[in-house]
Amino acid sequence: MNPILDTPVSILVIDDEAEVVGNIVDALADSPYLIDAETDPRKALAAMDDRKYDLVLTDLNMPGITGMDLIDTLRSRDWDTEVIVVTGYASLETAIQSIHYGVYDYVQKPFAFADLRSKVSRAVEKQRMRRATVALQRRVERMLSDTSLLVDVSRILYQVTDFQLATDMILDTVTEGMRVHTVALMRREGVGPFEVADERNLSPLWRDSFSFHMDDALNGIAVSRDDLTVVPLDEDGLTIGDRHLAVEGDMAAIYLSPVRFHDRLLGYLAIFPEGRQLTDPEALRTLLGVLSTQIAPVIHSERSEALQSVPEVQIATLVRERLREARALGCSIAFVMMRLVVRDAPEVDALMSEAVPSCKDLMANAIDHEFELVWQTWDTALLVLPGADLFTSERICFDLRQQVEKLEIGNGRPAGLSLKYAVCCYPQQVNGDAAGIISCLWARLLEELEKPADPIETNSDV
Repeated sequence: MNPILDTPVSILVIDDEAEVVGNIVDALADSPYLIDAETDPRKALAAMDDRKYDLVLTDLNMPGITGMDLIDTLRSRDWDTEVIVVTGYASLETAIQSIHYGVYDYVQKPFAFADLRSKVSRAVEKQRMRRATVALQRRVERMLSDTSLLVDVSRILYQVTDFQLATDMILDTVTEGMRVHTVALMRREGVGPFEVADERNLSPLWRDSFSFHMDDALNGIAVSRDDLTVVPLDEDGLTIGDRHLAVEGDMAAIYLSPVRFHDRLLGYLAIFPEGRQLTDPEALRTLLGVLSTQIAPVIHSERSEALQSVPEVQIATLVRERLREARALGCSIAFVMMRLVVRDAPEVDALMSEAVPSCKDLMANAIDHEFELVWQTWDTALLVLPGADLFTSERICFDLRQQVEKLEIGNGRPAGLSLKYAVCCYPQQVNGDAAGIISCLWARLLEELEKPADPIETNSDV
């Protein structure tokens, strides 16, 4: 909702008769309005210079400055202030005439409290509806403008393969096109936390210190893997676990939009609106979703090219963190230890320069489930499948093995590789700690490696 519709209604009461002013204030005393009252029209003009009122109740016949003078002043300022005329019988004709000048209604003296309250309530409701309509029109216009911009950016991004260029385009689109001052792209390396990979106008303190793991709560709010997360900020700043970051400037919230590729979480697009900027989560969810979708393939490709072997201690850390996340969320998770097996490979040079890289790329792109794939050595990798059960894990691994065995390199030559794997699912198969899961994976993988390899299927014409 437009924040202007949530603010208390302000009313200015003007009449040169103190008794009338007192009666009006008494009639509205139990209503949730902020009321100022003046018996001097000159002081009323001064009050209007200091504040834009939502509703003005004014007498018409006053010495020096008339009610029509006040109405003319309001209209000259192009305000949407509603006006109710409070008048005696002698000026009733003038009151009716004033309605043609945009006055909402009139109340005749002496008035009944209930009648006054009813007319004030209807005037306020009319103003709320008008402001809501204006806000909706502006929102639609803004959405159309932003959507048109995103369509243009998307057409270009489909042709961009350079990660830095794509990132620059996304961040510049948010800051310049969507008119948001501060934005960042969050990514994580291996088993580490999500950290700022690139940003626009983020302070050095936040750029270096703003990071989180999936099981961290940001000001008590869990970060979603699938949908926009809105984290309000106040004078206390941001608390992440036992860490604290102070708010800088007019920073009011953090909007985190997940960047996903084929159900795989790659990072977050983070926006830091100021004040009341971007208070429409539904519109923002749509716009950021489009941007996140556009950059995801480029990030995925860049990460696939940068796959590196990691030490065993990092594998253990990854298993421990993902197991803790699954327990906190009350969901299942599968861990798979995989090893590439050389069956009938071409020469060694071709194996290491073509077959293995091609196989890794194939595996990174063929998994149709959210996953993390971390290579411990050139031939051994850990596959993490959040939310997967034993059946899903076995199906994914079986499909991967078939594709690995069908992989060709060079001029149609078989890569000569197969895939051995072992699966442990929490809590379906194991309910222990990370060390127990890793031990179980290695024991099962060694059993698989000792089994004779199946013959490679070939397609030949008879």
